[in-house]
Amino acid sequence: MTTLEPIQSTLYDDFDDDIDMIHKLICSFVEQTLPQTQQDMHQYFQSNDITSLSNITHAIKGTAGGFGYLPMTDLLLEMENTIASGNMHQLSELIGEFNIMCERIYLGHSQYIQTCTQ
Repeated sequence: MTTLEPIQSTLYDDFDDDIDMIHKLICSFVEQTLPQTQQDMHQYFQSNDITSLSNITHAIKGTAGGFGYLPMTDLLLEMENTIASGNMHQLSELIGEFNIMCERIYLGHSQYIQTCTQ
């Protein structure tokens, strides 16, 4: 099994003064928004609801960037372009990459939480 490299938000480095507020916002994104997005993407892809898939991809792209997850923003831009091209095979692969990236973010978030409680 491949070991995943964790991804942490860059906002923790940028906003040391408001770390509690940033932490709450990032927790909400990682613990609620991302899992729901993964579920919705899977459902929209399976039901061939390209409009909803395009909308959620666009929305989460901006949100991920705003929360300091820039690698996810790049991946979601590629997904947007792939949706526009209609290449469903490539889109399926990119959704798989998105899911792996989410796992890396969950891991990075978990590691950050552990360092805060030590």
